[in-house]
Amino acid sequence: MQSSITYVAGTPELFQSEKGFPEYDALRSRLANIVNFANPKLIDWRGVVVDLTKTPLPHNILLKLARRVVDLHAVARDWDPSPYFTDDLIREIVSCVESQAFAVTKPRLLASFAATTLEIVEQNRGETTIDMLMDTFETVQASLAKKPEKSLWE
Repeated sequence: MQSSITYVAGTPELFQSEKGFPEYDALRSRLANIVNFANPKLIDWRGVVVDLTKTPLPHNILLKLARRVVDLHAVARDWDPSPYFTDDLIREIVSCVESQAFAVTKPRLLASFAATTLEIVEQNRGETTIDMLMDTFETVQASLAKKPEKSLWE
């Protein structure tokens, strides 16, 4: 498990309320360190919690993220997406995500968009992919840009 990471997306309530992570003793002590040792002027990419809204990923890391999503999908679906997802297309997708203001973090939008389009392209090989990708991006963008009126959990 060298160089492994576990990503958990959560709302602030998940990290702060008694019914969230702090309910567990081992996690409570780790979360307490965030308050005790955090410096808002510095980025700690190896911290227990990395708030991606306050510490945005640089362009080159977003490119790596997109490529890794593509690589992971290739393994999971046992196919070669490289004829469809070229480096130029990945750069264009990342640039599109970076240029927009959304209600979600850019890494989340990028991973969601890449995974969704990979699924569509893999199932529709031979179709004109650029049109499919842009249509999908617009759909994902519209759905993620909207903030739901009410939580699903309320």
